[in-house]
Amino acid sequence: MPLLLSAQENLAINSLFHGRLGKNNVSETIIKGEKVEEYGLDLYHSLSTRQPTLAAKMSRAVLEDAEKATSKEVKYDGDKLYYAFISIRDSRYNSYRHILYLNNLLKGGKDIILIFMEGDANVQQVKKMLKK
Repeated sequence: MPLLLSAQENLAINSLFHGRLGKNNVSETIIKGEKVEEYGLDLYHSLSTRQPTLAAKMSRAVLEDAEKATSKEVKYDGDKLYYAFISIRDSRYNSYRHILYLNNLLKGGKDIILIFMEGDANVQQVKKMLKK
């Protein structure tokens, strides 16, 4: 199992987590242990913000990580990244790393969401969990 403190290691999105986006209007959540193990995950780490000025920085990091993806879905609203679901197979730990990005501000919503998940769960299992 990977070290949870460096779970986003070697990913561009690592530059966004652990308070690096600032504390104002940014919410960060880390869930590990029994609460996520039932979904085949070791870690669920999310960010949400209402600051449209952070969208460019967040989407750049997500798109950089998309280049390493073994599976990806990307959708744009005009020239701005609206949605991305990226999966990267991590052969070091025989696990998956998943990234979900959703810029609700582009569709009249109130926030931008970035979620990093790591564990044994494959793409289909994670999508099923997210629908709940």
